[in-house]
Amino acid sequence: MRLFTGSCFTKFTIRTSSPNTGTRFFYYLQGCKDSHRSVQMDTSYRCWCRHSTKIKWLHSRRPEASARFLTVESPHPWPRGSRQPVQHIYYLKIHKTGSSTIFAILAEYCRTHGLLPLLPVHSHINQQTPLLPEQQLMLSPKIQQYDMVFNHHVYDPAILTYLHDDVFRLTMLRDPFKHFVSSIIYFRRFDIKYLQRFNHLKDPITVFLKQPSAFEVKGFDSYTNNRQSVDLGYDIRKYSFSNDSYIKHFIQQTEKRFHLILITEYFLESIVVLRRALNWFTQDVIFFVKNALPESQTVLANMTDWHRERHKMFSQPDIQLYQHFLSVFKHRMSQTRGLQEETAELKVILKKVRSFCNLKNTTKDDPNPSLRKLEIPAGRWSDRVSLPKSKCMWLKLDELLVTKHLQTAQKFTLRKV
Repeated sequence: MRLFTGSCFTKFTIRTSSPNTGTRFFYYLQGCKDSHRSVQMDTSYRCWCRHSTKIKWLHSRRPEASARFLTVESPHPWPRGSRQPVQHIYYLKIHKTGSSTIFAILAEYCRTHGLLPLLPVHSHINQQTPLLPEQQLMLSPKIQQYDMVFNHHVYDPAILTYLHDDVFRLTMLRDPFKHFVSSIIYFRRFDIKYLQRFNHLKDPITVFLKQPSAFEVKGFDSYTNNRQSVDLGYDIRKYSFSNDSYIKHFIQQTEKRFHLILITEYFLESIVVLRRALNWFTQDVIFFVKNALPESQTVLANMTDWHRERHKMFSQPDIQLYQHFLSVFKHRMSQTRGLQEETAELKVILKKVRSFCNLKNTTKDDPNPSLRKLEIPAGRWSDRVSLPKSKCMWLKLDELLVTKHLQTAQKFTLRKV
C-alpha cells in the first residue's frame, strides 16, 4: 500500500497493490475533524489536519482486526491554522551579511500589508550608540508603537521602546573571514577614508593582513574590526576585543536578546526557517539578491590558510559569536521537518520568478495572461504563488529607493490621520 499525501484541507488518494481493489478499509485520523469512517480503495477523500496525522488502517470492517499504523505528514508541519502571521518584527541589520536582501523582504511585507515601520531620517538609523531618537528616527506623536524596524543600526535597547511588546527579534550572521573580505571589497568604493587607500590594489586583503594595525581605525569608524559584534552591541567603550570572559558574556547576552539568528552561509534555509517562524506564506519571502559582489567571491577563492590565521588574531569576538550561533542554527535545521525539501522548492520558485521578472517588452497590460501574472501551484511544502508583473519592480528596487518610498508614504499617511 502507498499513500499520496497533500497539504492541509486537501485531497488524499489511497492506493493499494492488492488485486482486491474492492476491499474497504477503516481508518482513524488523529487530529482530524472527519475522524472515523470506511473508505473504498483507489478513491479520494478530504480531511482537515492541523498536524502530522497518524492513520490507523484496518484491513477489515471490524476495528480490532489487522491493524496497521502509517504517518501522514502535512506539508506544513507547523499549525498555521491557529496562528496569526507575525507582523511585529525587530531586525538588526548588519552590513555585508545578506542584510539588504532580508531588508527587502521585510520592507516589501510592510508595504503590501499597510504596516508602519520605524524609519530613519536618512538612510541609516545610527552607526554608533547611544541612539539619538530625535535626530535619527522619523517619529510622529500620532504613532505610539511601530510595527517593524529593518534599517541598519547599532544595537541599543532604547529602540525597542518604539516597538510593540510582542516584537519578534532577529538578525543574521556571516562567516567572519568572508565578512571581513566582503567589507573591504565593498566599502573601499565609498567615502570611507581608511579603506579608500585599497581602491587600486590588486591584493588588498594580503596588504591589510600583513599589518592590520597600520590601517585599522578605532571604534565605530571601523567596518573590518569585529563589526558584527559591534553592531550587536559589543561594549567597545569598556572592553577590548581580547577580553575572553566578556566575549562569552556578550554571546550569552546576544542569545537572550534575539529569538532567531540566521546564517548567511545557509541563506535559503534561513529564509525557510524565517518564513515558518513568522508564519508567512511563500509569496511573502520571494526576493531578488541585493548588493552581492562577484568580485568578493573571486577574492575569497584566492585566499589561503595564512589569510584566515592572520584574521583570527584580531577577530575573536566575531569568530566565537559566529561559531556559537552556527551550531545553534545547525541544530535547529536538524530538528526542522521538510527543511531541505522546502528549500529546494523555494529555489525553483525563485528561478521562475527571476525568469518572469526579467522578460523584456512585457507589461501588466500584456494580452498574454502568462506574461501579466506568474502563477506557480502549491508544492509539497510551499504555498501557491501568484505574482503580477507590477510586483517585479518592487522586488528589484534597491534599499535606498525602498527607504525613500516608505518615508514618503508614511508622511502622506500621517497627514491624513
